[in-house]
Amino acid sequence: MTALPPNLPPNDRGPGVAAFDFDGTLTTGDSLGPYLLHGLGPAGFAAVLARQALPLAAYVLGLRSNEYAKTRLLRAALAGRRLDEVQRWSQHLLAHWLPQHTRADALQRLRAHQARGDVCLLVSASPDVYLQDVAQHWGFDALLCTRLAQDHSRLSGELIGNNCHGPEKVRRLLSWREAKLGAQAPWTLHAYGDSSGDKDMLALADYPYLRGQPATPTLQREAP
Repeated sequence: MTALPPNLPPNDRGPGVAAFDFDGTLTTGDSLGPYLLHGLGPAGFAAVLARQALPLAAYVLGLRSNEYAKTRLLRAALAGRRLDEVQRWSQHLLAHWLPQHTRADALQRLRAHQARGDVCLLVSASPDVYLQDVAQHWGFDALLCTRLAQDHSRLSGELIGNNCHGPEKVRRLLSWREAKLGAQAPWTLHAYGDSSGDKDMLALADYPYLRGQPATPTLQREAP
């Protein structure tokens, strides 16, 4: 991933909003695997992957959606887990994995947006069970991500709503804008991503960055 340019572009269409993907954008790689590996242990994690081999293979081959594979993986790994247990996993990820896998230039860019007074949003397909701690740790104004359902202090293994990936990221951003600014309110959207799952969000932005470089939107930007 190429280092981000040091200077922020102007907020020339309205108030500044900066939307950051997490895995591969603010970090050097995927976070869900390390999170589950620590929590389940090597043997437990391997067993979950073995049970989910067919859904994961179907996703890799393009036969099934990201949401299909992720829903089954999360259900197999987390259904019935106590919230206090997975909270300990989250604290371990925050204390040990995150410092070693943070992209310094992306974090610097986040700090620059925050120093300027832009609203900063963490927009990710990773689950809230640990991203809520990351968002709080880094001072994000809001978290838009995949949400896991709870049942009497335990995780049910099911999602609340859709996996926050691809077009769902745009739906979440527009819903946030409608709630906080007004559906047609002007804004200057800066968006940062690293994969095809971010391209819809980048296409919405005034200033999109893909893997650290200014990106050419692939979709028509919605009018303000």
